Amino acid sequence: MLSDAFAMVVERKIREAVERGEFDDLSLKRQPKRPEKSSEPRTN
Repeated sequence: MLSDAFAMVVERKIREAVERGEFDDLSLKRQPKRPEKSSEPRTN
């Protein structure tokens, strides 16, 4: 099935990135974005 093949590719890419250390200290590289204040009123 296509979705199974896609999942396998994604898992492999993630595993390779982990092995290269691309996720090391990830929590220190990005901080959560604060919501931007808008001058326009919110509409629900």
